[in-house]
Amino acid sequence: MKYKSYLLAAILGVGLMAGVSTASAYTGQGTMKGNDLDITYPIVFTQRPYAQRRINDDLYRLVKDTFDSYADKEFVSAYMDYEVTYEDDNVISLLIHVSRYPDKAAHNWNETYGLVYNKRTGNRIPLSHYVRIKDAAQLQKALEEGKVQELDEAGNPQTFYKDDMFGVPELTDSYVLRKNGNIDLVYGPYGLGPYAAGTMTIPLNREAVAYFNGLNK
Repeated sequence: MKYKSYLLAAILGVGLMAGVSTASAYTGQGTMKGNDLDITYPIVFTQRPYAQRRINDDLYRLVKDTFDSYADKEFVSAYMDYEVTYEDDNVISLLIHVSRYPDKAAHNWNETYGLVYNKRTGNRIPLSHYVRIKDAAQLQKALEEGKVQELDEAGNPQTFYKDDMFGVPELTDSYVLRKNGNIDLVYGPYGLGPYAAGTMTIPLNREAVAYFNGLNK
């Protein structure tokens, strides 16, 4: 299948590009396009080839899964894009959106991934490195007490957590860093609210981070 050959070529291309050591850190991008296929993905460059390779290998597993689900006709369309939400010499934070449409479904399947990597080791950095939240119940209580708030995809404040269907189901491991110092907890559609709300976030400013870390010393 021509798309399988295309994917192999793209993987090899990423491998070659990821092996280049640069004087400073950059983020490039790769693309795959076809009929009802539009995938744009990040390629991370760092001064450490091993870390660089680990990051790109991890990212490309998500790219390959998205592509394969389309090539194998599990979905009739597939779309991916990304945002670099924060980057410095040590870390890179990425928000990746995936949208796929199963034939005759009521709507697309949308997923959003918040990924933060250590550019010196290539490891994903867990949320607990920045903020210690005990569990979903503790996050729910903070919402109810107004210490944090949830936002829909358009950035509008919501209170879906007050509905029986949409309490905080779990403490997400998907998050991004923001240039303003916030940490955004990321929940995909249906995670914290109805499908129409899209990807939802719970931004944690410095005060919120201090609050949780104070509770969980």
